[in-house]
Amino acid sequence: MPHIDFDPSRLGCDTPEVNALHPAPWEIRLGPGPVLAAAIHAGHDVRPEVARWMALTEEERLREEDPLTDFWLSVADSSVRVNRSRFEVDLNVSSEQAVPTDADGSGLHVWDEPPPRPVVQASLRLHESFYQIMGAVTDQLIARWGYLLVLDLHSFSDHRPEASGPADDPDIDLGTTTLDRERFGALLRRFTESLRCCSVQGRPVNVRENQHPCGGGHFAEWLHRRHPRNACVISVGYKKIFMDEWAGTADIASLNALRAGLAVAVNAAREELLLCR
Repeated sequence: MPHIDFDPSRLGCDTPEVNALHPAPWEIRLGPGPVLAAAIHAGHDVRPEVARWMALTEEERLREEDPLTDFWLSVADSSVRVNRSRFEVDLNVSSEQAVPTDADGSGLHVWDEPPPRPVVQASLRLHESFYQIMGAVTDQLIARWGYLLVLDLHSFSDHRPEASGPADDPDIDLGTTTLDRERFGALLRRFTESLRCCSVQGRPVNVRENQHPCGGGHFAEWLHRRHPRNACVISVGYKKIFMDEWAGTADIASLNALRAGLAVAVNAAREELLLCR
């Protein structure tokens, strides 16, 4: 069965306002099966009224966003792709932190001047709408299948010019800090073992857990609180070995290899899901 576009009005959810010159803030597609993939930091678009206050250039934003993580959404039955930049509204943090500031510890100079309150409030309404809609989506999927595996896809920097040497980062970091290991531990083990069988650039990938702050954020925590027995969220963070983040170019062979490895891991996890009902 092909994917169908999700209409939030069918479940009584508010539909966020869409600027005619910019894409919808997110795209949700539903398909048959208990696996959902989300790329909530893949977006690069910002509203004009946000951009006018921003100090970051497009190139600087792109390096800190998670471009191309939506390339892997096809491994799941259903998908969520966020089109708005995390610098307009970050959907992987609480609403109190959703609009970034220069004082948030990132070291980035985000704003020429702080955006006016109405601009900030409009961004926060997007955050509220996203979680309202995702609540309805995940409720519907769990009601249909009884359980849900969610892949929360992210990426992190491969290297930075100011670094004195290579970072000791894995190729894939699994954020699992709020996952119920008693219930989903066997699924996580099979998923991890299958990922480690993947090769990219002529070598096996290095997969570890909870090494990088990009994984296991607010989205996973929120869904585990909402469905503590029925939702298994794994935040899958990829080191940007699949692109040159300074030139903004993609390594298609690496993207395909990583997608193939993720597809194998998802298929292995599906078998374990049946045992968690």
